[in-house]
Amino acid sequence: METLAFPVLLELAPSRRLRIFLWVAHGLAAAGGLFSPWPLWGQALFLLFLVWNFWTALRALARQPKRLILAADGRLRLSHASDLTDDAPENQLLARPASGALALPWLIVFSWRGEETPVGGTLVLLADSFKADGVDNLRRLNIWLRWGQKSS
Repeated sequence: METLAFPVLLELAPSRRLRIFLWVAHGLAAAGGLFSPWPLWGQALFLLFLVWNFWTALRALARQPKRLILAADGRLRLSHASDLTDDAPENQLLARPASGALALPWLIVFSWRGEETPVGGTLVLLADSFKADGVDNLRRLNIWLRWGQKSS
């Protein structure tokens, strides 16, 4: 049985499955809006809202961190640097997971809050959200969220 050796470095990549899910869900919603009995202006307003929602969801996926660094004390470092050589502390955000994470064997959704700045966000991670060893890294993050950190 493998133990977690801290700090745990998890390299992230954009999830293809999540992007496909967003395309399918928004496409089905658009089809439902087009075939609805609403007046034409209502359909147009709904489709405009749907396009805006889809665009913001894709932007959020593109702005997700490039790596997570999990510490033994329950802290989390989010790094937006493109490679490890540019992983200076000014490119990292120190954060702590908020309570109420959803951790399933195939999906992890958790919110985080910055410790030094008043920013926060939510990460949605599937097994293909990791560059290497997707299932193992998802399992490591799942264990860390359940047992290795204190929620704030």
